Amino acid sequence: MILERLSVHNFGCLGDADFEFDRGLNIIRGPNEAGKSTLQEALLMLLFVKATTTGKDWERLQTWRAPEMYTLSAEFTAADRQWRLSKDFAAKKASLTDVASGDEWTDHDEVQEKLGELLGTGSRDVYESTAAIRQREVATLGASSELGEMLQETISGTARGVSVPGILDKLDRALGDLQRGLERSAPKNPGPLVIIKGKIKDLKGKLEKLRQQGDKVTGARQRLREAEQELEELEPRIEQAEDVLKKADLRRRLEEQREKTEDDWVRLHGRVEEAERLERQIADLGEVAQLEQERRDAEQAVHNLRARSRGRLVQVAAGMGLVLVGLAGAGISSVWWLLLAAVGAALALVGSMSRPAPAVLKLAGRLEEIESRLATQRELWAELRGVLGSQQLGEMRDHLARLALERATTQQQLESPDLAHIDLDTMKIEELRRQLERDTEREKSLQREQIETNIIIRSSEYDVEEELRTQEQLDAAQERQSRLRHKEAVYQLTREVLAEAYHETLGRTTDALEPRVVELLNTITLGRYDAVRVDSDSFAPVVYSVEKGAEAEPDELSCATGEQLYLAARLALTEVLWPDEGPPLLLDDPLVNFDPQRAATTLELLADFAQARQILFFTCSSRFDGYAGRLIQLPAPAGPV
Repeated sequence: MILERLSVHNFGCLGDADFEFDRGLNIIRGPNEAGKSTLQEALLMLLFVKATTTGKDWERLQTWRAPEMYTLSAEFTAADRQWRLSKDFAAKKASLTDVASGDEWTDHDEVQEKLGELLGTGSRDVYESTAAIRQREVATLGASSELGEMLQETISGTARGVSVPGILDKLDRALGDLQRGLERSAPKNPGPLVIIKGKIKDLKGKLEKLRQQGDKVTGARQRLREAEQELEELEPRIEQAEDVLKKADLRRRLEEQREKTEDDWVRLHGRVEEAERLERQIADLGEVAQLEQERRDAEQAVHNLRARSRGRLVQVAAGMGLVLVGLAGAGISSVWWLLLAAVGAALALVGSMSRPAPAVLKLAGRLEEIESRLATQRELWAELRGVLGSQQLGEMRDHLARLALERATTQQQLESPDLAHIDLDTMKIEELRRQLERDTEREKSLQREQIETNIIIRSSEYDVEEELRTQEQLDAAQERQSRLRHKEAVYQLTREVLAEAYHETLGRTTDALEPRVVELLNTITLGRYDAVRVDSDSFAPVVYSVEKGAEAEPDELSCATGEQLYLAARLALTEVLWPDEGPPLLLDDPLVNFDPQRAATTLELLADFAQARQILFFTCSSRFDGYAGRLIQLPAPAGPV
């Protein structure tokens, strides 16, 4: 939907006003009390509130001292057609018109239904949880049930209006009605299963009395009782054997798991100890930065001493030169040339007698020691990286703790009263399995004998008709019970399958959401966060924090980062819910807590976002004006009179 024009009459501080909007990014700027929030409320009321609505919450939006309630109207483009919408809250009238065809809807319910189709949602809660992002409500996500239904329709292609949660609720009510009184007594209004259970109990009692009347069926009845008695003895024995075998299998698996966990713990413990040893050795060698500084200082000192050595060589050379010049001059003229030769000789003697300071050798040794320690550190770091692999030492310690806990938990299970006494002797277990097979076969034989004995009893000559009628009633009641149980099982299975499919669909939804949320959040936070998980029930995002080394809830982040996470989630939701144009994206200064760099990056992202859908951005600041496709300035409120 592209909103092109919005007109208000007698609405709040706006009074009578017209606003025109463009496609793309529209920035509505104005100071406090200029009417930004009122303009947003006007848009939300026009889209989602019926003109028949009454109450104090709606009356407060009427312009003070205005003689009547407000009227709202708009022109917009949706589904490639031009539309006009009007709601008169004074006359309780509404109309939605397709400009091209002239079709008009005036019934309030029909108007809202058609608006819901054009918007992509008829729920104000869904709109305010996704596309309407108000500054004080950035870090929230509500209407998760309705969001789940819409996302289910979008991802799985479910027909509009088919509510899986609604179906699940109906199945729950049907199961509740069917099972009423099974767990708790319901004498006034028992469910069908309780009623048929009581009826079966009464019929069985009556049939037992009829059978006792016939002497001719005494033997058959005796055999029946013996079979039933043996079954009563067999069933607990079978149940006990099955329980023991099940626990034996469980104990064997737990012991195997314990051994594997122990092996994993021993290996990991060795790696942790080795890593800790290497870290201690690295720490003993000193800080790398300090060693690097000491090496530079030593190199500079050696350089200085060597420079002084070169000066002494120059001194000797100069002295020798003076000697030669003095001697040459002494052969020609006065004694002063001899004096010059003497000075040169003294200078050369002093220079030649100087020796390199022992500090040079000492500094050279210190430099070699530092180089050796740095090389050792590099080797230790390489060895430490080889031990750690792709993990951090803290992660390895956490893993070690988890293995220890798992080992303790497994051991606790093995020592539990249910499993501690279980003997895993192979021969005993095999014998128990064979005995179970014999008992099960005997149980089937006894059940067949029961059926045969009942046939004999029903075919006897004593009061056969009444016995048959009673048996038929019992069979019918049992069949009725069987059908009810089957119905109950079908309801339960249907609910389980439907719920599983529904949650699987929502899982696919989060699979579709998460990459886009990661992309948007990574852009907004300048690459700081690159891992997000979206909860499949509430759709709330959880980000992976490097500092924490685990997932962090939004309220664990800074206020601004939490808002940036939810902003990314909401933008991604709008793309999934409305992959085409969708409703206008309403942003009420959501960047107020962002730093300048992230705010600028987010504005660039929103400008790009506005290429595919209309955005109405409300703000007090002029710093965003340069991003606007259209700028709407609201005048400051009038001063006191």
